[in-house]
Amino acid sequence: MTYDAALKIIHSNNWSKCTVEEKKDALQTIEDHISKEQGRTPVKLDFQRNNSDELGAYDFFQSK
Repeated sequence: MTYDAALKIIHSNNWSKCTVEEKKDALQTIEDHISKEQGRTPVKLDFQRNNSDELGAYDFFQSK
């Protein structure tokens, strides 16, 4: 997926119409692009379903 395509997916008009896989791919593509711009190694995003109100998290120790 290209960076431009990923940006279109995360737009509020398109997000709800996309599949979970499209959303995952878009978010990873954006992370890969931004990390390259920042000169760092990209973080591999891990997606899990949970029953909480949590919308996202970053675990520094798990990501190394």
